[in-house]
Amino acid sequence: MRDLLSFLNGSIDFTDKKILSALLSKGRSTFAELAAQVGLTAPTVHDRVKKLERSGVIEGYTANINPASLGYDITAMVRITTVADVTSQDYERQLSEISEIQQCFSVAGEETYVALILTRTPKTLEKVLQRIKAIAGTMSTKTSVVLSAPINRHTLPQEEDVREFPADSSSNSASLAR
Repeated sequence: MRDLLSFLNGSIDFTDKKILSALLSKGRSTFAELAAQVGLTAPTVHDRVKKLERSGVIEGYTANINPASLGYDITAMVRITTVADVTSQDYERQLSEISEIQQCFSVAGEETYVALILTRTPKTLEKVLQRIKAIAGTMSTKTSVVLSAPINRHTLPQEEDVREFPADSSSNSASLAR
């Protein structure tokens, strides 16, 4: 029981991380496939996955769709700044009504939100931006159109593999060249 409580409080072990990594790379894996990858039996993996679901570590399962294959050729990141006295709950509700907004992040810094937007055409993007600007409390928007996504991961960071890099790599390369 103590192990389950510890698990539900957010501590997961190496095997759970291996299961999560396997699910992130192929969410439709069977329990038998997962078991083979992590070196456990299928019933044990089933139990662990169910615990991960109950604890909220696994929030759900989804398909990754290529938006361009469906005609959504424009991806944009819109940084939104609101006035200081805007009510976030009401503002976020109005943003959620814009179906082209795929994700919206409340952020620290100059901007209040960063929204990921998918549209079919530049004209549609312009209309979405007009809708955002029309929401009471919007001070300004700054838009960047995505040209490509050279990194698009569905994995967990590998913290134990993080390396330290020299503060000034140019001085190291200069000393190596001598």
